Amino acid sequence: MIFEGIILAMLFGYMRRGKIKNLENVTIQYWYLFMVAFALQTISFALESIPESGFFFMHVGSYLLIIYVCYRNRHFFGMWFMGMGTFLNGLVIALNNGKMPVKLPDYAEGIFDRGHALLTETTNLWLLADIFIIDIPRLSTRVMSMGDFFIVFGVFHLIQQGMQTQAEQEEK
Repeated sequence: MIFEGIILAMLFGYMRRGKIKNLENVTIQYWYLFMVAFALQTISFALESIPESGFFFMHVGSYLLIIYVCYRNRHFFGMWFMGMGTFLNGLVIALNNGKMPVKLPDYAEGIFDRGHALLTETTNLWLLADIFIIDIPRLSTRVMSMGDFFIVFGVFHLIQQGMQTQAEQEEK
């Protein structure tokens, strides 16, 4: 849903007379740590030879890196939401052995990667798990968490803010 949020943010940005070019004026401090977090997740998911304890620390550690970047860039309103969503997702993952619990729609199959597990009655903080089923007929079905909604809103707001001209940003 983040991709869809980006597209909607750009459309709304254009409707508000914003420009994509203005995004080049948005400076994210420590942006490269997003790449490190992505690499940690990719490696931990892909390499089955990594023991579960290593997977846990790499997976949860990637969330801590993202939270750090959001904190360092807290002057952007959207980063507060991205940080909060990442914290909520990281918390439920940390309390469930490094895996995000997922509630599946009745018609879905239960095939999971290493970072996800079926939501059960023993799931910790199930309310923060992937429990919201977004079914878009003929397009896709997604399962999202409360944290995911915060992240999408944060990305949306960050793009909206960034697309405005410098003068418009200073007025706010």
